[in-house]
Amino acid sequence: MVGEIAIFRQLAVRVRKYGHGDLRTPDLIEAGVRSVLEEGLGDVCVVKKSGLGIPGTKMTLNPDLNFGGYAVGDVKYKTLDDWVRSDLYQAISFAVGFGVKRCAIVSFSSQTEVAVKRITVGDIEVVRFGWPIGATPEFAQEQLITQIRSWIISAPPMPSIPSETFRAAH
Repeated sequence: MVGEIAIFRQLAVRVRKYGHGDLRTPDLIEAGVRSVLEEGLGDVCVVKKSGLGIPGTKMTLNPDLNFGGYAVGDVKYKTLDDWVRSDLYQAISFAVGFGVKRCAIVSFSSQTEVAVKRITVGDIEVVRFGWPIGATPEFAQEQLITQIRSWIISAPPMPSIPSETFRAAH
């Protein structure tokens, strides 16, 4: 619990810097992780939240992380050390909707050094990254940035939906 509090404090400070105002706790964690990745991966790709309407419905696909055409991802405000079916389905839906072949799930992990886990569903690669709650926030941040950087630069960007179809998601 102490590790989670330290992580939350560090991420909350980052979120305040961007002026997100009154947010729910999952929103704070999501925005904090995105902020860490925006800063740490800025020389590799733009990291942002984006949304995409599903034609013929009022529904949208809203991944927490869009890695500039390389991949999409979702931040989970829970501790995961294994795959969760609903999270996997959601990540794959984001990848299909945004026309990429790679997607990520980022969550907290009870492990100190988190191994990257990969699976392939059809032609979509799903990778799970963890923020180790037992590590210092600095170590956790550096490990996450290093792992995602390696993953992103290991493949060229995929053709995707034209950027004019994206809307800013809040």
